[in-house]
Amino acid sequence: MADQLTFDPRNRNRGDSISQYRDQRYKGTLKEQEIALRSSATLYIGNLSYYTREEQVYELFGRGGDVRRVIMGLDRFRKTPCGFCFVEFYTRKDAEIAMEALNQTRVDERTVRVDWDAGFAEGRQYGRGKHGGQVRDEYRKDYDPGRGGWNKMIASRGGINKPTCLLPMRLDPVVFLFLPVFLLVGHVESLNDKNVIVSLNAKWPSTSLIAEASEFLGKENNETFWKYVSKVADKFSGLKKEWKELKNEKKYELALEQAAGLVDLGLLDLLKFSLSLRAFSPAVQLFQQIGGEYSSINCDAFFDVNGKIGCTSQELEDVLKNPPKETDSSLLSVDHVHPASKKSATTVFVYGEMGSPEWIELHKTAESLCKQGKIQYVFRHFTRNPVEERVYLSGYGVELAIKNTEYKAEDDSKKKAEEVAEDEEDLHGFNFKLLKELHSDSKDSLDAFRMHLKEIEELAPLKQWQVQDLAFQAAQRIVNEEPHNAIAMLKELSQNFPLHAQSLSRESVTRQMRDEIEINQRDALSEKGMIMIFSREYFSLLSHVDTSDDKVNYAVDYREAYPFFINNLDTDSQYKQWGNSIKLMLQPYYPGMIRPIARNLFTLIFIVNPAYRESRNLLRIAQTFFQHEIPIRIGFVFMVNPDKEVSGKTDPGVALLNLYNFMSVDSSNSEALIKLNKFLDLQKTSDEISVEDIKAWFEKTFHDVEYDDVFGPDSDYDKGRQAK
Repeated sequence: MADQLTFDPRNRNRGDSISQYRDQRYKGTLKEQEIALRSSATLYIGNLSYYTREEQVYELFGRGGDVRRVIMGLDRFRKTPCGFCFVEFYTRKDAEIAMEALNQTRVDERTVRVDWDAGFAEGRQYGRGKHGGQVRDEYRKDYDPGRGGWNKMIASRGGINKPTCLLPMRLDPVVFLFLPVFLLVGHVESLNDKNVIVSLNAKWPSTSLIAEASEFLGKENNETFWKYVSKVADKFSGLKKEWKELKNEKKYELALEQAAGLVDLGLLDLLKFSLSLRAFSPAVQLFQQIGGEYSSINCDAFFDVNGKIGCTSQELEDVLKNPPKETDSSLLSVDHVHPASKKSATTVFVYGEMGSPEWIELHKTAESLCKQGKIQYVFRHFTRNPVEERVYLSGYGVELAIKNTEYKAEDDSKKKAEEVAEDEEDLHGFNFKLLKELHSDSKDSLDAFRMHLKEIEELAPLKQWQVQDLAFQAAQRIVNEEPHNAIAMLKELSQNFPLHAQSLSRESVTRQMRDEIEINQRDALSEKGMIMIFSREYFSLLSHVDTSDDKVNYAVDYREAYPFFINNLDTDSQYKQWGNSIKLMLQPYYPGMIRPIARNLFTLIFIVNPAYRESRNLLRIAQTFFQHEIPIRIGFVFMVNPDKEVSGKTDPGVALLNLYNFMSVDSSNSEALIKLNKFLDLQKTSDEISVEDIKAWFEKTFHDVEYDDVFGPDSDYDKGRQAK
């Protein structure tokens, strides 16, 4: 865990030395590898626990310098951590500092090894052992609970399951309209040890990683989904013979390879994370169930045109020559419709496994017909013969403690002392120490009742009437403590207030306490915002307050900076399903995440000039936050040339501001941002955008609008480049 990250200063002697560690599959000569090792800013970290998280590694090695990225080692088959990682720094110097300080450091009670690496290449994050993990875990003879227990050879013979990655999993709520989820408890065995590992599988079979990647990209936008589909079709057209022999590892690599050119590095890392969690497997299985209803056909890929079904591209063309009468072929909200489709055209549903030869044939024919305006093309995932392996569900972990029934002689005097100490605490208003003294014949029953109260003590929501006096009740709890425990109680309530809210709501507040607090609030003395007790020694402070009216030689510009907000959590309908009470902040939530509350509690403002590459990345982040419904109000200010003599016809930054204002007139700010990002995506390779690029795109997209009306010196859309 994070509190286990420690430095070991004894190892400050290896910063620039090269160890014996070498990548046995390095593509180059030994001399080239040696040169790369002496100039590399990449470190290899070994002997990690399977349960060490990427955040821990980043936090620890970030103390040595700025970390560019952390690549966690993964089981080749399960895509779960397997005990090693790579850390890339921006500079060699920072890597040397980390190497010098952190080699042989203890992380999660394990001594980790840090070595120089010649440089990370895609694919090296996967274990090379026979069972998917590291080779060392295949043959070690000791039991290592931090690395899956026994070695892989023993585990495979003894039936011990490999551990799964304990991470949260988010399933799209749309899926649950169609797909009830059943969990199957995996096979559990133990090999003379108390630790029992339980894995959970979904009821549905494993789905295609290529299809899951497409669903992830489809969440971003429909155009990216179809660009990915086209790239997959082109790539796998040359792999028709090898298709059936491709393993999941190769499909995973090919899926990432096709996605790499469509998204930035940050989103590509999120895609890898999504595939490791199998987060979009339920979405793919949804389409699989729909395709499974066509029991009368037995081909790997097929189409449906108003109830007319076929398997080949020739059959599709024949059906469209005389299409059947239109039936109820209503689209689902999760369907993928080709952007070139016409709504008035005949709807063609194509089912197949993305990448398979049969699907490629149908896809290319359907896409060609769609671009000709003849059909509305809808694609749905379907695999004729799914694999028997089930999907592992991440985010669920259970530890069972096996009770040792052997009788042992132990000194329980310390335990009794601890029990007495525990009895002294107040639990739900009961003083168990006093109760045991008064009812010595019922100690066992009191212990059972006390244990019951501890077990039911949970962070339950409070009623409105229970919350209104919590501040008074907390103060009363502190006052009721013994003088030597008052500070400790204040610290405990301040740091763990939600944990004690339930018991505090039952605290009785005396009238004297309530009156004293209210009087103190009325008589509070404040000097420059600092609350002070009204006492004699503070009168001397008032006599030194400078009350002269000297001329102020500075001013603060408090005028509004004209931010464009793309959402409003208080009023937007997309957030209506959330609660809007700020008291929800008192309830527990996942660490490191913002509780979804339909109030503008947090605001994020981006200061951008979209003519430059750096600002374009910020606008893409703003759109991603909005589409994924992050509970933050998002806005941005255009930092462009404020000179009114400069117009959008000469300055690209001002031109993009004019373009944004123009597009937001007939739509919302969020839709205008999405359209602006579509244009900026076309300029990915350019560090700066020219006015000519903007003009060419505008005239092509809005050919019925005069260019000078939008970008000229007297434009009505020149708003937002100066303070208001």
